[in-house]
Amino acid sequence: MTAKKIWISILFLLVLIFATTGGYRFWKQNKISQDTAQQKAVVITNFFVEKPDFVVTGRNLSAVEIWAIPVSEDTKEENDLFIGKATLRTSVSADEKWALSIPSQPISVIKIYAKGFDGGGKEVARATLAFVGESDIYLNVWGPVTENIVGLAIGEQLVFGDLEMTFTKIVQDSRCPKDAVCVTAGDVTVEVSVVTPRKTQKLQIQNSKNPVLFDGYFIEVNNVEPIKTSEEISKDKYRVTFIVSRDAKL
Repeated sequence: MTAKKIWISILFLLVLIFATTGGYRFWKQNKISQDTAQQKAVVITNFFVEKPDFVVTGRNLSAVEIWAIPVSEDTKEENDLFIGKATLRTSVSADEKWALSIPSQPISVIKIYAKGFDGGGKEVARATLAFVGESDIYLNVWGPVTENIVGLAIGEQLVFGDLEMTFTKIVQDSRCPKDAVCVTAGDVTVEVSVVTPRKTQKLQIQNSKNPVLFDGYFIEVNNVEPIKTSEEISKDKYRVTFIVSRDAKL
């Protein structure tokens, strides 16, 4: 190898070492900058239920609010319900835990979400509770813990808590008669009149559907008697077993 080639090789090695060292230094500085930015970022990392609280975890939050989307045809955000402001319970290093007590009275909503704010009061983060839909939220946030199972004839009444429910009529009985062959089993729809100090309403409940939520109470049809045959059933012969569940007392 000539002296010229040797010098060219040495020069190449020096350039390679310089480039490698400089590249590593640049990567390290960039990595430090990224880590610093992540540490300073205002984020919500999780939003969940830890009874008796809504819990939000995150970093660098100055305030947290809990909101809900009501059961309504108008889904504009301006109509959302403000549940309350969470308070900072713990802060270990950069990890924070914010909590808000779940309201004792259930609310009819289809989605619950948390807003996170930075030091300037600007909303910069948002997270939604995993449970979606009126029934799913009720069961997982409040949950029926007390229930009353009772059989009623048309015109009879159930009193449970501050709920008064009267079985008013059979709307439809499409059950398959036991002495017939049908494609589907069919179902029964009943009407009940329900009253609390806050609301009054007539509800139609179907035995094959999910329970109906009314002012903190779940109402469902558990059983219908008598068994249907090819002969018409007189209205006064019907007896329906209802299950009424009430919200948790947190």
